[in-house]
Amino acid sequence: MAEKTPAPETTQASILARIVLTGKLVLAAPLRIGTGVEGAGSHEADIYVLKDEAGCPFIPGSSLTGVLRAWMTATHGASMAKDFFGDERASRDKNGIQSSLDVRDIPLGNASITLRDGVCLQEGTGTAKKGGKFNYEAVERGANGKLQIVLTLRRYHASRYDAILSAMKDLAGALRSGIHIGSLTSLGFGKAVCPTPHLYVYDFRKGRAAAAAWLCRAPYGETALPEQAERCAPAGTFRVQASFHLRTSLLVRRRTEEKLDGSNLTITAKPLKSGEDFVLPGASLKGVLRHRAAHILRKLDWQEDAIQGYLEDLMGTANDREGTAKKSRLRVEESYLKKQDARATEAAQARMHADRFTGGVIHLFGEKAVWQQGDAPALTIRYEVRPKKDAPSSGDIGLALLLLKDLWLGDVALGGDKSIGRGRLQGHDATFRYWDADGHEQTWTLDEAGRLTAGDAAPLEAWVQELDRSRG
Repeated sequence: MAEKTPAPETTQASILARIVLTGKLVLAAPLRIGTGVEGAGSHEADIYVLKDEAGCPFIPGSSLTGVLRAWMTATHGASMAKDFFGDERASRDKNGIQSSLDVRDIPLGNASITLRDGVCLQEGTGTAKKGGKFNYEAVERGANGKLQIVLTLRRYHASRYDAILSAMKDLAGALRSGIHIGSLTSLGFGKAVCPTPHLYVYDFRKGRAAAAAWLCRAPYGETALPEQAERCAPAGTFRVQASFHLRTSLLVRRRTEEKLDGSNLTITAKPLKSGEDFVLPGASLKGVLRHRAAHILRKLDWQEDAIQGYLEDLMGTANDREGTAKKSRLRVEESYLKKQDARATEAAQARMHADRFTGGVIHLFGEKAVWQQGDAPALTIRYEVRPKKDAPSSGDIGLALLLLKDLWLGDVALGGDKSIGRGRLQGHDATFRYWDADGHEQTWTLDEAGRLTAGDAAPLEAWVQELDRSRG
């Protein structure tokens, strides 16, 4: 006699509830999710952003899912990640668990496409490698779209229902604080924020009202979210946030050819902008930090091979040789100077190209650079160091502190035209955060004079000493 098929409501796959997380996702930094296809954009670029059939850029649900899965695994463990995202056996094993999460594509409105330049530099000379100049499209910050995530809870989730709901609330908190999507995230790209997420719980065990609301796509069972807290990080992460003012002018070039008003002078370079704000790109900042890090390690008597290996491990490498590419553990964020808040102005400066033999003028040209009026904090620089999975190194934190010292004192310059004095900063205040193995956060603050006003100086000194002891 054939076995009787169990009633749908008694099977382990029967649906108990659906949890919906929705809100407006806003890009807080440029986004690059490439097509991988040449000739797919409106600019002559090497890399184009992904667009739908109407030419609108969007965030694929698969990209967002990958980011959320990595976050869930790092913060709640592999078991909870399996409850949300299933496992790899689901497609080939009857005992596998399928994903419970449905993440929709996010078409981006108010989107503008910008073209950014990139260059691959020689480590020793600082000059461009042959064939190392490239450009790429990116979606400018400010674009936004509707976030829609649906979690389906089945009967086999019943014993973990409360824990899963709590993790979903934490996920909403992470989106409210900001996550990074797409490529170039270690350079500050892809930061997206959902300022006001809404969490709806359609618990079908509590009667027909939840089912009716679900079928009608009506809001139901909105659940309060915890007050927004400071974004946590994986154990071993060290985060730096520091405010500066411009001691000299700053120029991150955007090439142009235009006449200066009322003059025959040709302006050949203007400051790079993001909307109406001047921008210090993450790529520029990270390039400076990498070059300065090599200088610091040489001063500590590290061998050149050891320096190269260490920096590739810390800051990543895109070496084309199979199996040698590494993801950076140093993440920087883009920095913006708002004209009004920073009292920053764009001013032209006439320059000349002189003949090196005769000293005569070959031609005149002009550049526009950013100048700051006053010495109020104008530029906030943020970067963080994440630990290696196998062997966290406190020497990495020591290097992060020494890099901040050089930025703080103006010993290292940012942007172009460093040889004529541009790009020098002066520190105003700084905050360090460190998450230990137990997830506890330690905090330090510096005042304008560089004095420690909160936190114990001993761990900071120990991390710097560890870098010195780690030399190869």
